[in-house]
Amino acid sequence: MKKVLLLITLSLIVAGCSKDKVNKELREFIRSQEHDEYLIGWWVNTDDADSYILYDDVDFKEIHAYRDKDGVVSKEDSHHYWYTKDGELYSLREATLLTGVLECQISYRLSDDKQTLMVKDAYGQFFDAYRKVDPPL
Repeated sequence: MKKVLLLITLSLIVAGCSKDKVNKELREFIRSQEHDEYLIGWWVNTDDADSYILYDDVDFKEIHAYRDKDGVVSKEDSHHYWYTKDGELYSLREATLLTGVLECQISYRLSDDKQTLMVKDAYGQFFDAYRKVDPPL
């Protein structure tokens, strides 16, 4: 039984070290990619005025925030990063002990005034998903 516990403990330590290395490489990769300057900043969801997203220009994190019933806006601890390439927005989530890096690719466009973020739906049509706003905090 002690051998099994030791093996499980060692496996978790190795997995944790491996995850940290993968996440460090992910952050280095993200910094080396393109980032559409017009996406940087706060956006409010057009279908939910209490739901926000921040495209950060320091660590290139994608941060989600929500306004509660008392009007207080709280940011989630983000493990998502973003970059853009050829009209595509890529959102990557850090590896965990149970998963590798997860990636989501979204086709996007900005309105002419750069104040509306449009994304492509499953039918290939672009729709208004977010509006640019001042920081809600």
